[in-house]
Amino acid sequence: MVKSCVKVVLRTRPTRNFAHDSLKIVDGQDTLQVNVPRGHAAPKQFQPEQYTFRFDNILHEASQEEVFDVCARDVIDSFLDGYNGTILCYGQTGAGKTYTMTGAKDSFKSRGIIPRTISEVFNAARERTSSVYTVRISYAEIYNEAFFDLLEPATPSSSISVSDGVRGAVHMKGLSALLAPTEGDAFQLLFEGETARAIGEHQLNKSSSRSHTVFTLYLERKGSPDDPSSTTSKLHLVDLAGSERLSKTRSEGQVAKEATYINKSLSFLEQVVVALSSTHRDHVPYRSSKLTHMLKDSIGGNSKTLMVANVWGEAQHLEETMSTCRFAQRMMRIQNEFVVNVATDSSAAARRLEREVAELKEELAMHDQMANRSGVSYEPYTDQQRRHLEAQVREFLEADADDASIGPIEIISLRHVREALLACRRLYKTAAAAAAVAPQRTGSPPSPPSPRTPVAAPGSRARIQDGASDDEGAQVAGRGRGGAGGDEEDDDDDDGMAAPDDARPESGGEYGRGVRIIGPAGEQHARARPPDKKAAFETFQKGPGAEKTIALQDNKVALKESKDKQKAVATDINGIKRQIDEAKAKADALKEQREAAGGQELGEGEEYSALLLVKELKGKYKGRYQELQALKSEAEYIQQLAAQCKNELLADFEAWWEEQYGAGNPDNSFDDIPDVVGAATPPPQRAQRQAAAVQDSPKKSPGASPSKGAAAARARLRATQPAPPVIPQEELDDPEAAAYWRARSAMERKLHDAHMTQGPRSQAHNRGKKQTGFSTVDREAGSRVINPS
Repeated sequence: MVKSCVKVVLRTRPTRNFAHDSLKIVDGQDTLQVNVPRGHAAPKQFQPEQYTFRFDNILHEASQEEVFDVCARDVIDSFLDGYNGTILCYGQTGAGKTYTMTGAKDSFKSRGIIPRTISEVFNAARERTSSVYTVRISYAEIYNEAFFDLLEPATPSSSISVSDGVRGAVHMKGLSALLAPTEGDAFQLLFEGETARAIGEHQLNKSSSRSHTVFTLYLERKGSPDDPSSTTSKLHLVDLAGSERLSKTRSEGQVAKEATYINKSLSFLEQVVVALSSTHRDHVPYRSSKLTHMLKDSIGGNSKTLMVANVWGEAQHLEETMSTCRFAQRMMRIQNEFVVNVATDSSAAARRLEREVAELKEELAMHDQMANRSGVSYEPYTDQQRRHLEAQVREFLEADADDASIGPIEIISLRHVREALLACRRLYKTAAAAAAVAPQRTGSPPSPPSPRTPVAAPGSRARIQDGASDDEGAQVAGRGRGGAGGDEEDDDDDDGMAAPDDARPESGGEYGRGVRIIGPAGEQHARARPPDKKAAFETFQKGPGAEKTIALQDNKVALKESKDKQKAVATDINGIKRQIDEAKAKADALKEQREAAGGQELGEGEEYSALLLVKELKGKYKGRYQELQALKSEAEYIQQLAAQCKNELLADFEAWWEEQYGAGNPDNSFDDIPDVVGAATPPPQRAQRQAAAVQDSPKKSPGASPSKGAAAARARLRATQPAPPVIPQEELDDPEAAAYWRARSAMERKLHDAHMTQGPRSQAHNRGKKQTGFSTVDREAGSRVINPS
């Protein structure tokens, strides 16, 4: 167990109007001196005029990389070793908390603590080859004192709660923790959660966070897949919403209501910190708010915690700076006790023990073979072997006392000795019992022997079973195809009698494949007889489904083109690889010749040219490989679009079939429809959800041309495609930066495509806030609902 106080690092927001007269940073002492000028409109607690605050470190006009090295690297190392960790940003609104935690969206170098932590964790996992790591990610939002899952926005807020575990640990019930096998997957989850965050605008900040967010990494480390013990740890990266003064932000309406909730939760957080820093408080009000309850083990519990105190060092924000520094001083007095979290898998331990037993048996068999001993068994004795050994022991006991041999017993193993001793004890107990009964039988008629097993008299079978459970009869009664609780293996062939037609209900929900009831007589003649399903689908493709059919064909063509490009690039890469091998072989041969000739220094000869060629080819190989990875990502994206087009086409066809012919798709078979690579036919529930998700789309006039509408839609999509960000070449050459930009660009493409295909519409769990992207993601149906902004 390690005891450590919470570390606090002060970070100042870069500004041209830094209040040098009021704020003075003492070099080398990590101390901030605050001078309150005379006549400053400050509350009474801000007297006297000068205050001194000491921190673990002060970062003034520091870069994002320096902030990560100072604040996060030590916590991440402990996290990789099995300790829980927490990094949280606290401060007033507009002080740079979100920038510190997530960074800027348009610059890779300006990325924050969370993206850098993801890269650091996966890089460390790749380097530590002796262990197997599993990473899971959750992203929670606390908005207006309610939990929201940013990775599964369809999850109801009421289903997410905090539960207390053993030794003060807390667990989130209902919050998704998604597996992140690669660094790119982790980035995609991060960007997905960012787009669903609640933001607002007020006087001091145009993109103010209106909620607290907790990005959590869960790490499981095993020495090997069969290792019974593993270390589990979690790392909370907390971006707290900023405290606000309504007199300065001039917030109104919904934004003012959000500010009230934010200030209230931060007030509860301060109460918890005050209670923990006081030596006379026995009760800590963790349950006062969802934020403090979720961070229970981070503040005063099993976690290595660091807080970044963000301040806005201008004269007009002097009061907020003082408040942040006071809170930071209280935070530094909290002491956490954290341990390595070790979990044991009982099934893995059993497998390991079984393997060890088998190995030991093999070793014993080898020793027996070397000692010329045969017929030795180390398995448990059977009843037959025990009876045979008991006969040998009885023969040994009946032998003469002067006989020095132990025959017929032969000691062959320790188990054999143990079984022989147990046989001796059984024989002794039997003889002692017989000796105790013998005096009682003297002078009395012999009593009939008592049988070992009671024998029931004729006709007593019913009495013996009277005490049995009545469940057997219930089981027999419950058997059959319609019964509940019956046994499937005892099903009879009798299906029972069918109810007459007049006994069936005329209304109500469907059950199975029931008979469709036709209401009015005219309705039966209003709908035509259903044609062949294949012919109907072809008609639908030329009519109402023409637009999506064209989109599906375009996606298939684009997918084929992308795969053709991949094949060409892969062929080029293989050719470059062969050239590299040939140049390397040539350079090695020339090197051997040079060393055999006396080891002359490398000059600008043929060997030097070969080495330069190898270097040049490696650069070309790297560039083409990155191009191949980009093409693979593009193909995967197009494949997902094609699958979505097919799912929507099938859902629309089902709805059209129901509307035209009044019959669903009883066999749910679409074998005649052309398949799309990797696109599975949606189940009926998913098709219904997709049809419901698009039912509010604008209807086309009967005379409109589907092909022209599709062409116009594609032209509009291309025209409104956002311009890609300008990425420096050095970042494209960096694999870590390339993974970051691929994940972000993929998310932007998905958002743009969702907006163009579905349009703005009301969100499913609208929280009354402005958002940067989609707010609801139905992962099963693949639909996104866009909040108009």
